[in-house]
Amino acid sequence: MSREPEDDDLEVIDLEPTDEEPSRVAKEPRPSRWTESRPGPSRRVIVAALVLAALLVGAVGGYVAHRLRSRTPASTTATGRSSPDASFAPGRRTPPNLGGAPLLGLASGQFAVVVENRLWLIDAASGRIRAVEGTGDNRVSIGPRSGKFLLTAIGPEVNLLDIKDLSITHLSSPYALFPGVSRAAWWQGNGMIPGFTGGFILRVDDTIAPAINYPSGTEPLAQLQTGILLRDPVTSRLVVWQPGTDVRAAPPILTADATIIAADSTHVAYTLPCDTHPQCSVSITDVVRHRTVTVPYATADALLSGRFSPDGSRLAVWVSVTRGRRVAIVDTNTGAVLAQPRTVDFTTTDPGFAPMLRPVPFTWTADGATLLVVQDTGANSRRQVSSFQAADGRFVRAFNGVVGLDQIVALDDQRAAP
Repeated sequence: MSREPEDDDLEVIDLEPTDEEPSRVAKEPRPSRWTESRPGPSRRVIVAALVLAALLVGAVGGYVAHRLRSRTPASTTATGRSSPDASFAPGRRTPPNLGGAPLLGLASGQFAVVVENRLWLIDAASGRIRAVEGTGDNRVSIGPRSGKFLLTAIGPEVNLLDIKDLSITHLSSPYALFPGVSRAAWWQGNGMIPGFTGGFILRVDDTIAPAINYPSGTEPLAQLQTGILLRDPVTSRLVVWQPGTDVRAAPPILTADATIIAADSTHVAYTLPCDTHPQCSVSITDVVRHRTVTVPYATADALLSGRFSPDGSRLAVWVSVTRGRRVAIVDTNTGAVLAQPRTVDFTTTDPGFAPMLRPVPFTWTADGATLLVVQDTGANSRRQVSSFQAADGRFVRAFNGVVGLDQIVALDDQRAAP
C-alpha cells in the first residue's frame, strides 16, 4: 500500500534562505588541449597538389566526424568506438510492472525509467512500453534531456539517445558538455586547437553544426539566454560571454571556485567550498534580473546535483544527508525551502559527468506543476513514485509496486526537435 510520508519520515536539513551572497576567488586548472597536424601540399605538380589537397580535406573531415560523433541505429552494433560492453539495442525483455498504479494515472506524457538496470521508454497515456537495453553488465543511468536526445551512460560510455528512433550518438567524453538553451540540442566545447585563438563549441547530437569559436584558455559550462557561461581560470571568474565580444570586458557573475549544480536559460545554481567560506550554501542567480538568493545547508550534507523546473520558478536539489538522500524543493525567487522528501539512494554510473548532468531519482513533469520522486517503500526492493506540488511542495499521492526502479525522467514530446 502506498502512503503519504509522515513527519517522522522527514529529516530536517536546516535549509534557510538568506540574502547574503558569498564570494571568493580561487584558481582552476586549464582545460585539456587537443592537437592537430596539417600536412603540406606538394609543390611539384599543381594538379597533383590540388588532388592531394582534396583527398586530405575529405579524409580529415571524415576522421573528425568519425571521432566526434558516431550515430548508430539501435538495431545494429555501435561502430563509432569499439566497446563490447556499451551499446543500445531494441529490448525483448518482459516489460516491468508499469501499468495501472505506478505511473499510468500518476502523470501524463512520456517518461524514461531505469528498472533493474534496464532502460525503458513509456507513454503514460497509451501504455506503450519500449525497451532500450545496454549490453554487458555495466550499470545504466540517465541524465537530462534536451529536445529528442536523452543523455545516457552505460558504465564509462557517454551517449545521446534519440527517443524517437532509439539511435545513438557516442561521445568521446563528457568534457564541456551541456544542453542548448532551446532544449533541442546538445553542445560541447572541444578544447584548444593550435593555430586558433580558442576552442570550438560544436553541436553534437544528430549533426555537427557550425562551431562557435570561444576565447582561448576558457571552458564553456552552459548556454544561457544572455550568452555562454564560461569559466576563466586565468582571471578566476565565471562570466556570461556573447560570441564575438572580448571576454575580458564581460562582467563576472561568479568566482571560479563555484560548482554549477544546475542551469537553465535564465538561472544558474551553484555551491562554493564550505571550508573556505563562512557557511555551506547553495546560491541561485537570475542572470537576467541580476539577482541572487542564497540558501544555507548543514556542513555534514553534500549537494549532488539539481534540476530547474521548466519555468525556472523552482529548483530541485539532490542532497546527501547523514541518513540517506533527500530532494529539497526550493523557490528560486525567495529561496524558501518548500519540502524535503526522501529519495531512493541508487548507484549510478559516473563517466565524469559535471554535477549538473549527474543522474537523479526525480523529475519535473512537462508542465512543471509536479515533481515526481522515486522513494523506497521498505518492502524488499519495491519502490514507489511520489508526487509533490511545485506550488507549495505539498505531497499529493504515491504509487507502489515497481521492483528495482531507480530513475524516472519526463520526456516532454512537445519540446522535442522535429
